[in-house]
Amino acid sequence: MQKKQQQELPDSQSIMATILASIPKEASVTKIDYEGPRIALYTKTPRFLMENNTIIANLVNKIKKRIVIRIVESIRKSEEETRKILNDKVPKEANLQGTFFDTAIGEVSIEVKRPWLCLRNPEFNHAEISEKTGWKLRVRKATTRPSSTIQAIKYQHRVSSSERVKHLKQVGEQIFRPRLAQKAEVSLLTLGGFGQVGRSCMLLTTPDSKVLVDCGINPGARSPREAFPRLDWANITLDELDAVVIGHAHLDHTGFLPVLLKYGYKGPIYCTEPTLPMMNLIQLDAIKVAVAQGRTPMYAERDVFQVMRQTITIPYGAVTDISPDIKLVLSNAGHILGSAT
Repeated sequence: MQKKQQQELPDSQSIMATILASIPKEASVTKIDYEGPRIALYTKTPRFLMENNTIIANLVNKIKKRIVIRIVESIRKSEEETRKILNDKVPKEANLQGTFFDTAIGEVSIEVKRPWLCLRNPEFNHAEISEKTGWKLRVRKATTRPSSTIQAIKYQHRVSSSERVKHLKQVGEQIFRPRLAQKAEVSLLTLGGFGQVGRSCMLLTTPDSKVLVDCGINPGARSPREAFPRLDWANITLDELDAVVIGHAHLDHTGFLPVLLKYGYKGPIYCTEPTLPMMNLIQLDAIKVAVAQGRTPMYAERDVFQVMRQTITIPYGAVTDISPDIKLVLSNAGHILGSAT
């Protein structure tokens, strides 16, 4: 995580003013909104912005924020119509396996066996398809075998679409709120995982923010005092946390995370895309193990499902605002799939 300098931080009003002044009329931008740590531009002509990508690139350089192009809901075609268009457009050799419509952000993901045939094919024009369907296109490699965990995440995203829209907007409002302090100070309180193996947890505090880094357990410990992170040392409420950042999926980094949501944490959780299904699988498995051993689980399946809903995945190397004075950059840790430092 990187501390931001005050002189580099335009306020939210100047950000919006800069965007409005920089976007040409041909872009037909009808709305600018927060989408978690990103700023979403809703347009009626997505092809114009996608083919003239220097417009967005120059804008990002000006405001130093992540920007995504979204398509206004009024021009979206139905899912059935969009599937027909995609079936016609996707190269047969790519072997289309399925589609997923994320109505919260207006994005359709196509899952293909050979994604490079869709990414490096000039005849498969992403901008043209997005313009024609009204859905932002995303190409993903299909899994070798169906994953029940990934299907569960898709289901949770679909049934909680309106909840996620509200959540992303609230997260954005918190991230892009004005800074109250000018000081550049950082403190790190260790709540577990130091001088021991397991229950990794740290509280990063700045004058404007509080971020929890990891929230794990020590599966081998016998007493709660030794097994769980010492959140009682932090002397904060869950409402005071700006974000939770997860390094990787193992229980010693994520095992206590569903408990936070069980007791009312409503904020964002950040991790890499592979980490989300892996930690959900491990967390659900921990419930089964506890029941099989005759113990009462710390949390229920519904708490893990809520983790799925509140998590925002971030690619490696993407500079992302997670609070008014903290930027997050995830780098490959080389530990397990999706691990980050």
